[in-house]
Amino acid sequence: MNNNPLALNTRDLITSVLIELTGIIGPMPVADPDFPILQAILNELSQLNFKIVVDDINQMATTINQHNVDLQNLTQQIRGTTTQLQNLSNRLKQVSDTITFLVDTFAKGMALGIL
Repeated sequence: MNNNPLALNTRDLITSVLIELTGIIGPMPVADPDFPILQAILNELSQLNFKIVVDDINQMATTINQHNVDLQNLTQQIRGTTTQLQNLSNRLKQVSDTITFLVDTFAKGMALGIL
């Protein structure tokens, strides 16, 4: 969304003018020969309002694209962290197996009276 106060105020002004003009003269056919200047003003206001809306959409698309890039980067970081955690888990399993082996060996040695 466009956060430019001037653009927001301009859009509000255009909307107000269009509402006022429509209220004063009622809906006009697209090519009303009785009001060529007024029709030209309405056309310009509509194009300006359209440009502001397009600018807002473009800005939203840019923001969404940046969020997509941020999410992709975060996904890569999560994958890296997951790999590190898996490696750590494997290493802890090896340490656990080694401790179990040592405890078993010590217990067998005690049972045989070697230790």
